[in-house]
Amino acid sequence: DDSMYMVDLLVGSDEQPITAQIDTGSSDFWVFANDNIDCGYNPYDIQGIANCYEYGTFDLKSSKTFDFNSTFMTIEYGDASIAKGVVGSDDVRFEDFTVDNLLFGVCELANSSNPVMGIGFQSLQSVYTYDDPPKNIIYESLPFRMTSQGLINQPAYSIQLLPSSFEVNSSILFGAVDHSKYTGQLTSFPVAYAPDWDVPSYVGIKMNAINFIDSDGVNSTLVDGSAYAYVDTGTSNSQLPTEVYDYITSNYFTYEESENNYYADCSSVNSTYLDFNFLGVSYVISLGNFVNDASDYEEGMCSLSISSTDSYICFGDDFLRSVYLAVNLETEQIAMAYTN
Repeated sequence: DDSMYMVDLLVGSDEQPITAQIDTGSSDFWVFANDNIDCGYNPYDIQGIANCYEYGTFDLKSSKTFDFNSTFMTIEYGDASIAKGVVGSDDVRFEDFTVDNLLFGVCELANSSNPVMGIGFQSLQSVYTYDDPPKNIIYESLPFRMTSQGLINQPAYSIQLLPSSFEVNSSILFGAVDHSKYTGQLTSFPVAYAPDWDVPSYVGIKMNAINFIDSDGVNSTLVDGSAYAYVDTGTSNSQLPTEVYDYITSNYFTYEESENNYYADCSSVNSTYLDFNFLGVSYVISLGNFVNDASDYEEGMCSLSISSTDSYICFGDDFLRSVYLAVNLETEQIAMAYTN
């Protein structure tokens, strides 16, 4: 479905199959241990139950090349799911290349529905020693390990997320940009630091404004002024400022109390747009990107998928299905263009 974007891997000397979620909002790679206590039958990827049967588990004892490095990992995600386990290195094979001695967690306690391949800034890492007190360890995450191994020249990547209904798969390209994947200008921006951080954490960007464009082309300014935002492939649905959420729900949606959700005619939302302005560069995206099909509720209806926030603005997969994203972790640059 469109709620997660995954990559298939073969891990260890015996090439154990693992499927992990690509996540720009974290920097750790971890897998389910074969003895993970949270494993269960979870066909709908409900958080709190590790879907080990769908995404695979890793038996570190059966891989002749796994090397435990006496460190540990504890991660808690924004949805309150956790991953906790030992850390070691092993060979990880992608479709076209192999990363040697990549450090990752093997988690025997993990109630996230799926493993995660974090490719964000290393300040978000969660590996530590068992000293008293514990010491945090900064290590080579996937993009940096690929760079030191000589697979790519810089710790960088570009991502195109596409709806699952498309015949073409979504893609991630490490170390380069695929110019066939976008249209128009690929504009670069400096990565913005989150408030109270003096190093990059999330893949952040400064916003200038958010405008709403109705079906007649009338433009209404909903947010005006500098704001911090970040893009996150590990988040399905964007979190937009309360002013934006309230304007949309009060003018275009009807609240259904029994369903605890907002509904609108799909045709009406598809003819209205949100204009996101980043440092003077606008990306105009249909409101239809931020809804889910609700034909089971009523034919031709859509439900609102975004949520409101009074904190950081988060652009999730619903935004990124319209925008081609390139990130350079070394030069601290982010670039965006309309996806092709």
